[in-house]
Amino acid sequence: MKKSLCLLSMFMFLNFTHAQLNIDTSGRGGTKSVTRKTNKPKEMKLIEKNVLFVGNQHSQANSLNQVFQYQGAQLPTPYNILAATIIGKDFSFKEHLALTQIDQVYEKYSWDIAIIQGNADKATAYTDEYRANAAKLIQKFREKKTQVILFMPWAANYSKETNTEIFKIHHAIALENKVKLAPVGSAFITAKKNESKINLYREDLISPSPQGSYLAAAVLIQTMTRLHTIGQKQLGLKSISRGEATYLQKVAAKIYKDYQSYLKRNVK
Repeated sequence: MKKSLCLLSMFMFLNFTHAQLNIDTSGRGGTKSVTRKTNKPKEMKLIEKNVLFVGNQHSQANSLNQVFQYQGAQLPTPYNILAATIIGKDFSFKEHLALTQIDQVYEKYSWDIAIIQGNADKATAYTDEYRANAAKLIQKFREKKTQVILFMPWAANYSKETNTEIFKIHHAIALENKVKLAPVGSAFITAKKNESKINLYREDLISPSPQGSYLAAAVLIQTMTRLHTIGQKQLGLKSISRGEATYLQKVAAKIYKDYQSYLKRNVK
């Protein structure tokens, strides 16, 4: 079914000493409903969400927040998303706790959801400290009445760190703090294992390629909405083929389903 949605784009950049804030209001600015063209036209209201990405450079690579918005707008129940990112190079939870950007971004907007990105290297090297700082950052958002989604990172393509270890650390954080986990790192492993021709990394073997960011967005949007992206046509990234997108959509849906089944089997 086709949907028409007027997307407006506006960017506001505020440069800080250690981190950058980017507020993207694509999807906001006048459109309050979309029309789905069916045999009997039916107007559908949009679900509006303000989503704050808090992480490192990978949280903004390949315009991840805009791809996330595109995917949300094409769901059966469309989401109209205002997205912002607070990023710093190689940042993890500790660095964000030490700065004031999170408090500043609440001065103009309220935020329904914060997607906080983990750091694979710091998770495995300083596990206890990492888990403690994750809990503090989650509590900071909880006090602001913002729901948190934990963005599980991926290991470097060349790294000895195993996805299993990274998954266990972030799964434990999610359970301990009662937040949702988006198993993006697990999706990377599955996508590479089943389709080696799709490159999810850039030349440095850690930064995501457009395909990697598209996969991450698909896992994140389904974690937030419980709705998969399979069948979406508007990709938001010109460098991804329709075939690649279809495959990555299916991987994201499978990983989400597998993780929900894992929770039912292992969490009482």
